[in-house]
Amino acid sequence: MSTQPQKNNSRPFLGAFGKTSLAAVVMGVLATPAIANDIHVAASIRPLHSLVEMVLGDQGEAVLLVDGNMTPHNITLRPSDRLQLAKADLVFLIDDNFAPILAKTVADPSRKVLMAEADGLMKHKRRTSEYFGHGDHGHDDHDDHGHDDHGHNDHGHNDHDDHDDHGHDDHGHSHAYGEFDLHFWLDAKNAMAMVNLIESRLSARYPNHADAFAQNKEQALKNLQALDANISDQVKSFKNLGLIVYHDAYTYFEEAYGLNVKTTVLDHHDASSGVNRIQMIRHLVDHGEVSCLAHEPQFNAKILTTIDPGQKLTRIEMDPIGVAYPAGAGQYGEMMQGLVNSLMQCR
Repeated sequence: MSTQPQKNNSRPFLGAFGKTSLAAVVMGVLATPAIANDIHVAASIRPLHSLVEMVLGDQGEAVLLVDGNMTPHNITLRPSDRLQLAKADLVFLIDDNFAPILAKTVADPSRKVLMAEADGLMKHKRRTSEYFGHGDHGHDDHDDHGHDDHGHNDHGHNDHDDHDDHGHDDHGHSHAYGEFDLHFWLDAKNAMAMVNLIESRLSARYPNHADAFAQNKEQALKNLQALDANISDQVKSFKNLGLIVYHDAYTYFEEAYGLNVKTTVLDHHDASSGVNRIQMIRHLVDHGEVSCLAHEPQFNAKILTTIDPGQKLTRIEMDPIGVAYPAGAGQYGEMMQGLVNSLMQCR
């Protein structure tokens, strides 16, 4: 977990808009004024942190609370993390249920800024049908399917002690099981709604910087609009591609850009696949309804062999939270373009 802000103001959406010359980067750094020391804000996950950084620009830095490959649903806060949360005037979160440990730690509700409350945000309900809900009601032992105790690989958290007493459900996971899917940042139009809320709360809390925040917001909205159009154009050639993804995090990306996810490895409670679910997924594979099998960097990929032992499918890595990209203002665009680049491998 990172408790130090990571600034990356000079990095644009590299994946979407091409690489920036070294001279432009240097000029951007040299032109950066001193960052104000009166701004103290924090953000939960990398994509949200990136949007906050876009609005802050050169006016301040946001602390990233959930870093690396850890899952935001179950984190262990160190004393230094709690100090950062206590110090922050504003804490930007997806929703109270998305990172409940963080939400509960911020005692003053006036300091919490929940992206789920952004005006104009498009919300989709969680999918609980057969292909996304429970494939069976008695899950096999995790080891039968190549999982470690939490389904994470060595880059995640494998020790039960790290996660005890953090609100696990009966399956060993503590995903938010509310009515709506909370991965709404994966639609760039939703990111625009989030940026509007971020700017509004920052300007209200730090009125001396309001003009700069408003200018930064307008530039961020232009960049996000261009990113949205660029992704839409790129995915046209594989809209009908049948996909199996690791867990149901991509509804917003699918709806916004017309993808075709057939099912998920984990069910809608993020529980590991049992025999019935494995058979259901194999049926899709054997009948040619799927072309690509996607895993995520923070999870164990061994189960892919159980699902597709003959390796009929192209295997790709999709990163819906952007753990592979440097934190900062450019992270969001790189993450979104990274999803497109992964999908292109399926064609």
